[in-house]
Amino acid sequence: MKPTKQLIQVDKSHYAPIGYDSKGRFVSYWHQIHEVMNLNLKSVLEVGIGNKFLNNFMKNYGKINVTSVDVDKELEPDICASVNELPLRNRTFECAVCFQTLEHLPFKKFKTALFELSRVSKKWMIISLPDQSRCVGLKIYFKNIPIRSLQKIINIPAVFPAKHIFDGEHYWEIGKRGYSLKKIEAIFPELNLKLIKTFRVFEKPSHRFFILCK
Repeated sequence: MKPTKQLIQVDKSHYAPIGYDSKGRFVSYWHQIHEVMNLNLKSVLEVGIGNKFLNNFMKNYGKINVTSVDVDKELEPDICASVNELPLRNRTFECAVCFQTLEHLPFKKFKTALFELSRVSKKWMIISLPDQSRCVGLKIYFKNIPIRSLQKIINIPAVFPAKHIFDGEHYWEIGKRGYSLKKIEAIFPELNLKLIKTFRVFEKPSHRFFILCK
């Protein structure tokens, strides 16, 4: 199968460490690694490779076979294709992951992308999406007890959510008008996907993770 026509031209300099990899983003990388490692996997498909942080870490330290897919051949993925048309057989990988990528496609293609990720996965899917819902972060410190600190993000419902304006990259974001968390979560059961958990990264609340299984 020929690679799907490229949808988005990505500037590789966009992923340069200075300016892109903030402290919060590194914490988000940690969650990517942590969630994948927790599943004790041997094979993972990563769609949307960015700066290859997860891919390189897993191959060098996690000893997990990671296959990468991206629409931009300049990022040198293993497979150049769109998430909406993965040239892979059903149930090829134990897990499919896609971090901060699906918002780069129009929302009408979101369900198709999820279907494709589910199709090529045997059981697990891990994705993250931008969440711009209002929130506050609370961190409480304790002395002289095993639990040294407790941190939690509290969402604050917006009466009038802001309208999302396409910025050249994101077509939509959770928390914007018409893209509530409830709307996103309602799509999962339509594809026979069970939501195991969802959370926002404390140090970078705009990153929300979803751990799903079939």
